[in-house]
Amino acid sequence: MTSNTKTILKIFITAALLVWCGLFLARQIDLSTADLGEHIKNGQIIFTGGWTEVQKLWHTNLYSFTYPNYSFINHHWGGGVVFYLVAKIAGFPGLSLFYIILLTAAFGFFFAVARKSGGFIAAVFLAFVLLPIITERVEVRPEIFSYFLAGFFFWLIWNCRHGKIKTGWLWLLPVLEIFWVNLHVYFFLGPVIILYFLAEEIWQEGLPLWPKHKNLILIFLIACAATLINPFGLFGALEPLNIFQNYGYLTAENQGVIFLEKLGHGDGLHFILLQVFAGLAFLGFIILYLKNRRNFLWVNFIFFLALFILAFFAVRNLPIFALFALPLAAELLAKLMPKNLSETKTIIVGSLTGIIIIAFIFSGASVLQSRADFGLGLRPGENVAADFFKTNHLQGPIFNNFDIGSYLIYYLYPQEKVFVDNRPEAYPASFFKNDYIPMQEDKQKFATEDAKYNFNAIFFSYRDFTPWSQEFLIRMVSDPAWAPVYADQYNIILLKRNAQNAALIKQFELPPETFGVSKQ
Repeated sequence: MTSNTKTILKIFITAALLVWCGLFLARQIDLSTADLGEHIKNGQIIFTGGWTEVQKLWHTNLYSFTYPNYSFINHHWGGGVVFYLVAKIAGFPGLSLFYIILLTAAFGFFFAVARKSGGFIAAVFLAFVLLPIITERVEVRPEIFSYFLAGFFFWLIWNCRHGKIKTGWLWLLPVLEIFWVNLHVYFFLGPVIILYFLAEEIWQEGLPLWPKHKNLILIFLIACAATLINPFGLFGALEPLNIFQNYGYLTAENQGVIFLEKLGHGDGLHFILLQVFAGLAFLGFIILYLKNRRNFLWVNFIFFLALFILAFFAVRNLPIFALFALPLAAELLAKLMPKNLSETKTIIVGSLTGIIIIAFIFSGASVLQSRADFGLGLRPGENVAADFFKTNHLQGPIFNNFDIGSYLIYYLYPQEKVFVDNRPEAYPASFFKNDYIPMQEDKQKFATEDAKYNFNAIFFSYRDFTPWSQEFLIRMVSDPAWAPVYADQYNIILLKRNAQNAALIKQFELPPETFGVSKQ
């Protein structure tokens, strides 16, 4: 096989991998449970609101009528600006495509390093294994900026370290860190990546630190200083350490693998793949250590272990782990592979890998197209509940559940504010423990809070499968004081039986048999 043929084959296989990555991510947006609506509204306010409103957005719970002055750090405000601009230009389909492009590019950065550090075959094989984990989180979230920037940081430093790019480009990293700290709370990965390469450089080239390693040391220090350039100063820079100190509501993404496996969360395949892959990788590190203790990849091992711990104890970190694991495991695999593989064997293995990937692209595309959520933009009918609320001039105060808060912020703010939304850090932890959850479990507690807030409507995403939510909905659809007036495949709306709502209830009330319950 000629060198041109091999190059074309590698390009084709790489392109196939990128397409396969995109197919995994092509999921329609579920706005009624995602937090995307709040991010877009953030961007809208920053562009169209006054300075006073922007300051409130940065520092207080602007969207809530329960705790409007509660102080917290809106650390992802910059991500909202980008999402708002993309949505304004290209709509929700554009947002879906934007997410796919950025995550595919992030994967491309890590894959490029993996193929150089571990060889093309190892990179393709590992990419094929890790892509289901890399693409596990398909919602459009600000963390996409962390995936992309982490990939660029890693790719740029690796290439500078190996003389493929001039080291002067490294000074771009502190500039990007200024954007990163305002885009997503994982901005700390920027300095961590620089520190990883600095530690690797020191391990390989030895002391003294100065002036031998002065470039990376200076860039690391300046990147750390860059994290202070945000609306919150030092508090913003330290937010990754403090964000979970006031987290009163358990979300699935912040739970560990074992906890979610016991609950039967998802199909479990991602968790099995994670544990099998990590187990084999750790076994590989052990074998490498036994073979050559003097040249063991201690920096890689520690970095890999730290990333695995993050993913194992909070599944939101699964893609981050898998992205970094790709080049780390490729280098490990290259050091474990025998050095006497012939060129012919290499091409055969590479070709077979390519054939497998291509087969999965075609078969996978067929499977994905049969799924109801495959595609771009919003799921069908996502906006109908909000349109019903606005068209018929329904009014609050609204009692809503955690999941749908961002949806209501997007469609109803500023005309209506929310009782709660899916930002636990924006509310006191005691609020969830003493009010939000007990209100759904205890009829008397809800009556007490109703007297306080005088709720006029209940707007719920009934795919909230927490036991308190299900218990609450079953109770309320048969409560004579409330009338269900709207329900679709996502949401339900109830109105209080009062003079204000009498005409609407007469026109839209749904019969009890709609919900399979009888009146009390």
